[in-house]
Amino acid sequence: WRGAHHSLGDELLVPSVIYAKALLELRRRVPVHAFVHVTGGGIPGNLVRVLPPHCHAVVRRGRWEEPRIFAEIQAAGDVSDDEKEQVFNLGVGMLAILPRGDAHRALDAIRSAGHDAWAIGEVVEGPVGVTLDR
Repeated sequence: WRGAHHSLGDELLVPSVIYAKALLELRRRVPVHAFVHVTGGGIPGNLVRVLPPHCHAVVRRGRWEEPRIFAEIQAAGDVSDDEKEQVFNLGVGMLAILPRGDAHRALDAIRSAGHDAWAIGEVVEGPVGVTLDR
């Protein structure tokens, strides 16, 4: 792909990130309500699975840097924004749902384990579902 340091094929062969040790450390430091492995179905399709009936998740795009690979796939395949969000993880492979007051400790735990981490949203009262704010 244009201006990249390696090919699209090489990017697609990069091994999956293994989060197990980091998540165990996170759970040791803060009370985690749920973990969400973001796979096929994107953030909305996976996050909704852990929400109780009276909870709605609001995820704020722009709180993390989306890897370039997703824009390249979108352009090459003429994929809409909505379809991209429903299919891909957009660079967020794992979510942890935890009390709001523990966000800084959680970010420190994950980052100290060598992973990128961001506070990307919140769970609010409302009908079960997920909103991706742009």
